[in-house]
Amino acid sequence: MPKEKLKKGKVTRLAIEDAAIELFMEQGYHATSMRQISKRAKLALGGI
Repeated sequence: MPKEKLKKGKVTRLAIEDAAIELFMEQGYHATSMRQISKRAKLALGGI
């Protein structure tokens, strides 16, 4: 079965979700900023 190629938007969404979950687990929801999520996901803040 061939692997499905992910579209750019889906890859970006998954990177943001993964980064956010990691940070929430490390420091809690209220202590996590969008800037930290974008940095962890290696994306520009405006891209979020």
